[in-house]
Amino acid sequence: MEGLTTRGVSLRLAVVSATVVSLLLFGTYHLPLRGECPSSTRHGTNRIPFALAYLFTDDLVLPVGVHFGRVLIEFLNGLTIGEFEVTGLIAITQNTLLANLALKLLRIGLICLCILLWVYLIRGEIRMAETIRHRNGEESLTR
Repeated sequence: MEGLTTRGVSLRLAVVSATVVSLLLFGTYHLPLRGECPSSTRHGTNRIPFALAYLFTDDLVLPVGVHFGRVLIEFLNGLTIGEFEVTGLIAITQNTLLANLALKLLRIGLICLCILLWVYLIRGEIRMAETIRHRNGEESLTR
């Protein structure tokens, strides 16, 4: 993001571009680990709330907290790691690709709303962290 803004790109476009590239790289990194494109895409889109949390706080504490909160939710849904299996406390049936996509978007949206609520409760406003804006030489994203 900083490299783009020093080259004259607006902060808004730099934030969007850096976030999209980061998500694509993260998803691509998981492609050989998971062996399938849908899984790789899922891992990339799961990072949207982390990027949002970092942009609003310029700190890794909230993204790490979101990550651990998400892990707890996964344990409630049940999961298998190697030979270790956790039985889910909550059963959500997902029979179609459309239902899977809708559920995924709903989860991401709810997590993002919770992040925005947290930022509002802590700071009294919802806007990009001052340190990110000042570091990149712009006062606001409205330009």
